[in-house]
Order: sequence, then structure tokens, then C-alpha cells
Amino acid sequence: MGDRILLTLVMLVPYGVGYALVRWTFGFLMPVRPTPDGLPLVLVGVPLLLCLLFEWAGGLWLRTPGSVGMGSLSVAVPMLLAGAGAAAAFLLLRAFGPELSAGFTREQLGAAITLWGVTTLGVATVSLALWRFWPAPAARLF
Repeated sequence: MGDRILLTLVMLVPYGVGYALVRWTFGFLMPVRPTPDGLPLVLVGVPLLLCLLFEWAGGLWLRTPGSVGMGSLSVAVPMLLAGAGAAAAFLLLRAFGPELSAGFTREQLGAAITLWGVTTLGVATVSLALWRFWPAPAARLF
């Protein structure tokens, strides 16, 4: 159980660091537009949650051989890239997505939810592909 908790932290921290690096560097250069409440949290949380659920169910990186038993630490790089991708998608949607005014209509909200939902599915697919197909470390003694 301790290995799973450690691996969960190894997946959470790089994802957050990747997200923060893109969000807090390029985010200051992007125009600020209002976004629908809660949709950015879904965009950021769903890919991470899916990767964690698949890891806990399958244990792909938990059983990855590596140097001195630390092969599962290699999952940090794909999760860092997944977090950076989620932040880039968030910034692009915030800059170029549909703008919602204070008195938004149902059509505006429907278009925004659809666009954010499709983007969330795309980011989740890329994150799962990075998690699953990233080259595993080769087993070695030293």
C-alpha cells in the first residue's frame, strides 16, 4: 500500500508542476477572458484522475522494473508533460474559446460546455497515451 501511495504522489506532483510551469509563465502573457465556472477544474482534474485510476487498477508503473527498484519514478516525466498539456489547453481555451458575457444565453453556454468537454476528452486521451506508452525504464543492476 505504501508503494501505491508513493506512486500516487510521484504522479500528482509532476502533473501539478507541469501545469504550474505553463500556467504561471505563458498565462501572464495570454489575454484574460471570463471562463465558465467549474469547467477549468474539470479540464485539469479529469486527465489526472483517469491516469491515477488506471494506474491503481492496472499497476503499470508500479511493476515497472528499474534501477534499484525506482523504475516507477520514471512516470514523473509523462505526468509532467500531461500537466503542461492540460495547462496549454486551458490557456488556449481561455484566449480563443467562446466568450461568456454577464447575461449569457443558453446557446453561448452550450457551445462553451461542448468545446470545453471535447477539449477535456482530448487532453485526457493524450495524458493516458503518455502514461501508457511512455518508454519504461530498462531493468538493470547498477
